[in-house]
Amino acid sequence: MQEPPRRPRRIAVIGSGIGGLTAAWLLRRQQGNEVTLFEQHARPGMGVFGVDYTSRGRTTRIDIPTRVFCEGYYPQLFGLLDAIGVRMQATDHAAAFADGDGRVFFHYGNARVLGRSMSYLRPTAGGPLRQVQALRIARDSLRFFSAARRDVEDDAEAYLRHVTLGEYLDTKDYSERFIRGVLLPTLSVICTCDVDSVLDYPADLMLGYLTSGVMKQGVMRAELGVENIVSRMAEGIALVCGVEVRGIAPASNTRQGGYAVLTQDGQSQVFDRIVLATQAHQAASIVEQAAPASAALLRRIPFERSVMRVHTDTRVLPRAWSWGLSPVTYHLPKDAPRPEVTVDMTQAFSTYRRQRRVFQTWNPLRDVRDDRVLAEATFTRPLVTHDSRRAAAELRRAQCDGDVAPDLLFCGAYMGDRVPLLEAAVESAVDAAMRLGARAPWSETIATPR
Repeated sequence: MQEPPRRPRRIAVIGSGIGGLTAAWLLRRQQGNEVTLFEQHARPGMGVFGVDYTSRGRTTRIDIPTRVFCEGYYPQLFGLLDAIGVRMQATDHAAAFADGDGRVFFHYGNARVLGRSMSYLRPTAGGPLRQVQALRIARDSLRFFSAARRDVEDDAEAYLRHVTLGEYLDTKDYSERFIRGVLLPTLSVICTCDVDSVLDYPADLMLGYLTSGVMKQGVMRAELGVENIVSRMAEGIALVCGVEVRGIAPASNTRQGGYAVLTQDGQSQVFDRIVLATQAHQAASIVEQAAPASAALLRRIPFERSVMRVHTDTRVLPRAWSWGLSPVTYHLPKDAPRPEVTVDMTQAFSTYRRQRRVFQTWNPLRDVRDDRVLAEATFTRPLVTHDSRRAAAELRRAQCDGDVAPDLLFCGAYMGDRVPLLEAAVESAVDAAMRLGARAPWSETIATPR
């Protein structure tokens, strides 16, 4: 007697950032899965804040925030982008650091030599004393990276795992101008958080990032931006946009089990499996009824909000600067909890070079003319502390052991044991998909995710 055909496995992925998109894409490739991707915004989340920019007869798309990455720290992401056929392009993120009065005190450029990124000092305004100060900062930078590589390699006792970045730096003798004026502001924008939050990061995570090759490899971006990534990954997936998921609950009216996804309009749909790919604090609210122990762990993962503004106001550039300025500028008022950082998109990315200058400013501290603002967005990013790291590790263990509510998985940047950037989100999505039987096509060449 012929067996009846199996019912397709219905899977809901909630949240369409890079983690949710990756999980949905991998699960959709597995035969027998029907994947529905929920997103509260009107379009898939990874590109939701982007804006069209028209100048000199050309219209381009500007991602908010910009997504850049280097191959040394992002093997899973590069594997994914290669698998979906996304081409990459080099960018220039050399920087100038200015004080609250707009005076540049450290300035460097980047050059690509034999495929490697090489940094070099650029002149600063203000005479010989400023040049001497810049040389001291450059010396401290070289000393720091040399010591960091050595400390990471020699950390047999896992000392770095048990101290914060701030505690690690307290054992060194680098100048205040280098630490507070260059290193911490740079890490603040990478992690999109306050400087004090950077200091609270476990030292091994931050030093692991800094010694992964970012200084030598330079940073890349998807040539056509995140819209190209989203369109390729969303193909064949049932997208439900503009719908906020308020909660999930064990399905009580089906023999197969599963979960009911409850939306803000009072509707519900039943799925066999759920992948939560939202921010941790949002996931905690969604799973409160179905998995209260997981919700408690998720609430231990802190986050901070950031504002990003796209505009054409040149007044954000350092005072009286009209020559040879690097693409990224840091504005560092005294005692500000985080810097204001501006990227000149027309210099950093070849995509915009035939258009008039356009800027993207993170954490705007100064006013920009209203008629020069193209878009503004607010978003959240997770942080890592020793406590949040323990919470994420416990959540991963519970998920691995099956102690989380059955058929409920989590993915997102907060789930990786690393700086919570795109790589951590993709890594956790690969892990979640693998637990549901779907394998990443690039997994043979990359170590199995933790």
